[in-house]
Amino acid sequence: MMWQGVQTHSHFVSVLAGTLEILIPHISPAKTGQAGPNDPDKNKSAKPTWVHSNRFANREMEDLGIQESTNALDKKAKTLNNAPALAQESGKTVYEVETSNEDVIYAVYCMLEDQDRIQDNICQLWQDYFTGHVSLITASATSNTVIEVV
Repeated sequence: MMWQGVQTHSHFVSVLAGTLEILIPHISPAKTGQAGPNDPDKNKSAKPTWVHSNRFANREMEDLGIQESTNALDKKAKTLNNAPALAQESGKTVYEVETSNEDVIYAVYCMLEDQDRIQDNICQLWQDYFTGHVSLITASATSNTVIEVV
């Protein structure tokens, strides 16, 4: 039993050593004058201070103009919101859509029908979990997402 613990510990140490060998080329020495990891003349007793280098530091970010497009959309929305008042001021006839009781009843019916279908699908999902076709994580994540959406 003790020998197995030593073997697993040595494997873990070898994995860490391999990870360090991979990361060393990406670490540059600090500007303190201490030797870096790739310096052949480094003093083994001195502890170097390493700073991570950013390989994307020389890249330039292009301006996407998001702020200007957002401002333009805000202006357009304000214009559309004021359209009925502007039309009445200019003497044009303005028509507005009326919502009837039938429209509201139909919208509620559609919502309840969709919720019924969702409930059937969730029940089928949990049945698939109990039969082993779907994992617990999939069933629970899907159920939680549906609850948040509905």
